Amino acid sequence: MVLSVAPIYNLLSSQNLLERAHIILLCPRSPKFTQTRARELEELSLEKPLVFICGHYEGIDERVRHFISEAISIGDYILSSGTLATAVLIESIVRLIPNVLNSESLESESFNTSETIEDLDFPVYAPPKNFLGYKVPQILLSGHHSKIASHREKSKDKYKNQ
Repeated sequence: MVLSVAPIYNLLSSQNLLERAHIILLCPRSPKFTQTRARELEELSLEKPLVFICGHYEGIDERVRHFISEAISIGDYILSSGTLATAVLIESIVRLIPNVLNSESLESESFNTSETIEDLDFPVYAPPKNFLGYKVPQILLSGHHSKIASHREKSKDKYKNQ
């Protein structure tokens, strides 16, 4: 089943979205979504509405590409519907809007400065200190900030090679 372009065009046209919105098609044959693109789209959302078009089953009539601003993929796999892919983009973009999350949270998270494995966050732990014999590393309980920082950097390296 392929979705027809006419109802999509008619909706976009009737709501004056063709002229005033940034229209995004979710499609696996498109550039991959990145944190950098999320930031750019968050900034763009301040100027104009973002509209997401997502297919179902076999997709959407290719002629829809004449009416979109860009197409984005969330990865090299196929879903039955583009609604989940759209939800991924929306969550990634909305969390960047000022005051949705506090700025400190955004500054210390993965992919804040680059989109490489080097920018991944360190492993985190929650109570209890010992769960079925799996323990929180003792250094993290020490209160020694420089040693904790060093341990976190070393533990990040461990995940780079997986």
